[in-house]
Amino acid sequence: MKLSLSVPILLLIAFAQTSQMTAQDTSASDSLFVHALLYKWSDNLSLDKKNDFLNLFKGLPKKIDGLQNVGIMDVSSSKDGFDNLLVLRFTSIEALNRYQGHPDHHLIDSIGPTVLKQYNYFRYWE
Repeated sequence: MKLSLSVPILLLIAFAQTSQMTAQDTSASDSLFVHALLYKWSDNLSLDKKNDFLNLFKGLPKKIDGLQNVGIMDVSSSKDGFDNLLVLRFTSIEALNRYQGHPDHHLIDSIGPTVLKQYNYFRYWE
C-alpha cells in the first residue's frame, strides 16, 4: 500500500490524535507510545540490503519487553521523498528506553548511515 502524505500531514495526523492528552494521561495503561521513523534509502541500495535492515526491526517485538509491534509502510509517493514509514508502538517510555539500549538498536544505528540517505522521526501517545 502506498501513501501519498507529506511529513507535515503525517505530523498533523499524529498530533491530532493526542491533542487532548495531558501529562497525566501518558501513564494510562491503555496508551501506547509511538516512535515513527521516516526513511529515504541511499541511491543504488540493493533490495537485499534494504530488506536486511528492515528485518532487524521486524524481530524486535520478540526481543524487547514492552515493544508491542513494528509496522512498515511504503510512503514512496510522499511529497517529501521518503520511502518508508516505520511505526514502533511501546507500552511505556521505559520500553522505549529498553529499545534504545538494546544491541539490535545499536546495530541499526551503526548500519543506518550506510543504507539511508535521509531520515526523520516523530513521537506521540495514542
